Amino acid sequence: MSATKLDLAKAILLWNGILSLSSVPLLASEYWSNVIVLLVVIPNVLGMMPRGGKVWGRLSLDMPFLLVSTIIGLVFTLSITETNENIKEDFVRFGKNTRSTVAVIGLRALGLTIGFIIAYLLFGGDKMYSHFNSD
Repeated sequence: MSATKLDLAKAILLWNGILSLSSVPLLASEYWSNVIVLLVVIPNVLGMMPRGGKVWGRLSLDMPFLLVSTIIGLVFTLSITETNENIKEDFVRFGKNTRSTVAVIGLRALGLTIGFIIAYLLFGGDKMYSHFNSD
């Protein structure tokens, strides 16, 4: 399957959503929201992911595409943290306060998004989902 720009956008949204989901309890101080996210939402999302299909199959990126995307995201994030001591310290304080946690989640999302876009431009749509399961 050749991935379109819309497929790329869906993958970016899904990956960032899934990765951010685990941080919800760090940001929410409400008992019920934390219980529901930890005991219902996360287990069910993790259970649906391996089934593939039109939505969850979008997470099944080819490994070279995912590896290059995450390395690009890492390089981008390191270039920011090495030039900004406050953001570097946010990574140390991740989960300890809301500001640091939000800053890290946002920078991670931006880095991953940039990585996906650059990998898409490098590989083209044919190398993003060569074994896509949409059934």
